[in-house]
Amino acid sequence: MKNLTAIFTLAFFTLLAFSSCERETWNSGKVTEEVDNRAEGQISLSALQVSVDESTSTVTRAVSTNDFIIRIYDKDKEGKMVQEWKYSEMPEIFTLKVSHYSITAMSHEVQPAEFEKPYYFAKQDFEITENTVTDLQALVCSLNNIKVRIEYDDELKALLGEDSKVGVSLGEGHLEYAKDETRAGYFKAIGETNILITDLSATVNGEKVTMSKAFIDVQPGEERIIKYSMKENSGGDGENGEMGGINIQIDVTCDIVEKDITIDPGDEELIPDNPDPDEPDDQTQPTIVGKDFDINQSITIPAETSPENPYPVVVKIAAPNSIQKLEVGITSSSSDFTGAIADLHLTDFDLANPAENILGTIKNLGLPYGDQVTGKTDMDFDISGFTGMLAGFSGTHQFSLKVTDNTGKTASAILTLKVN
Repeated sequence: MKNLTAIFTLAFFTLLAFSSCERETWNSGKVTEEVDNRAEGQISLSALQVSVDESTSTVTRAVSTNDFIIRIYDKDKEGKMVQEWKYSEMPEIFTLKVSHYSITAMSHEVQPAEFEKPYYFAKQDFEITENTVTDLQALVCSLNNIKVRIEYDDELKALLGEDSKVGVSLGEGHLEYAKDETRAGYFKAIGETNILITDLSATVNGEKVTMSKAFIDVQPGEERIIKYSMKENSGGDGENGEMGGINIQIDVTCDIVEKDITIDPGDEELIPDNPDPDEPDDQTQPTIVGKDFDINQSITIPAETSPENPYPVVVKIAAPNSIQKLEVGITSSSSDFTGAIADLHLTDFDLANPAENILGTIKNLGLPYGDQVTGKTDMDFDISGFTGMLAGFSGTHQFSLKVTDNTGKTASAILTLKVN
């Protein structure tokens, strides 16, 4: 197993280096275009309307689409982009080869994170047939990144020092919100569901306070309000203990804003499965817990960890009605690690039904899959094989876990590993 791990680790770093070199080669070299002898047809663009769905817009003023970017991709040529215009500069008609295409409209080139920059996007598929003019339907763009604002309740804000700030991260995106920051940040979505990480660094009543929280199931197009509030805590056992001689507890919630209505899902983002406290606990509910550690707390990987000396991390998964799916999502604040994971197709996968192209990687990592997962009522998710590789990538790395049993019941958790 040690040899397999060493071999895989070497391949992992080789792939990372090759990917970088390959990108440089393509950028610096010239690629010979093959002759395209396909027949041709046309699309009519004179009547194409591009607008913004006002129900998804996060600004009060009308959004102009004149400068929106229009692109056409050839789906039969591996999604190659074949044309780009500014919306206000499109021709009335355009000739294309016979093929299947998609046309997109977007407000701008989306960045991982930026203040006051909503990203609107729409896509439509169409087909070009020989000697035919194809009409397109209107492109109605909706918000496609994630809007985040930071708020404090009045009682807490009065005690905050001027150096207080909140860092918000999603994928490669990161923004720092100063104490009096009123602007909204916009974060690029990296999937259908995303993980939002908040880090409070503050001086409260003269005492230094830090607090980290992760929120899962954050979806593209959502507006989120991260709100910090203070509660009196006579027992002194709050999340942040005693500060400045006053027993207080700082809470953080992540509210979803939708059509001027705020829906508070609560701050227990890791345990969404039993919302009614009056109902008795379901003994058949799946569970995900850490073996000898609290999965709700991040784990700092020791400096001496290496591929030859991995740090043991095991998650216990139980499903009395038997496991049907075990979905894993991997995100990281390290762009190098994120890129390598993407190259290995390990961004999102189901260990119960893994794709053929990741089977070899899963085996070398020692992860359970297929029959080792499906139908089991309890199992160990051992990611010790990952920890040795992570030692070379500083940052915060998260494993989002979701187990589904044969009755459709689910449990979710986020395992957070930090490398200094």
